[in-house]
Amino acid sequence: MKVFALAALIAFAAARPASSDGEAAAETVAEEYEANPEDGTYKWSYKTSNGIERIESGAQKQITPEDAGMTQQGQWSYQAPDGTEVVFKFTADENGYQPDSALLPVPPPMPAHVVKLLESIARRAKA
Repeated sequence: MKVFALAALIAFAAARPASSDGEAAAETVAEEYEANPEDGTYKWSYKTSNGIERIESGAQKQITPEDAGMTQQGQWSYQAPDGTEVVFKFTADENGYQPDSALLPVPPPMPAHVVKLLESIARRAKA
C-alpha cells in the first residue's frame, strides 16, 4: 500500500504542467508520510513554497462480509492567479468519489412545473 500511495503522489506531481511564471521552481517546504500496515491506515501531506497544499488519509474498510475496500478523505488547496484561495475537499469510499468545493458547478433549480410533475408521478406510484 505504501508503494501505491507513493506512486499516486509521484504521478500527481509529474502530471502537473509546468508554468512559465516561475511556478516550476516551487519547492516542497513540508512533507509527511505515515503508513500503518497492521491496520491499513495511512496519511500523507505536503506543502510547497508557492502555497499548494495536499492532505490525505485513508483506511481499509470492510464493506460486506466478503468485500473489503478503502476509505479516503483529504483536500488540496492553492491560490488562484486572482488571489482567490481554491480549496477542494473529498471523500472516497464505497459510495464513490465525492468532491466538495465552492467552485464546483451546481445545477439550476428545477422549474416549478417539473417539480409538480414529479410529485404527481410519486403520488400515482403510491396509489
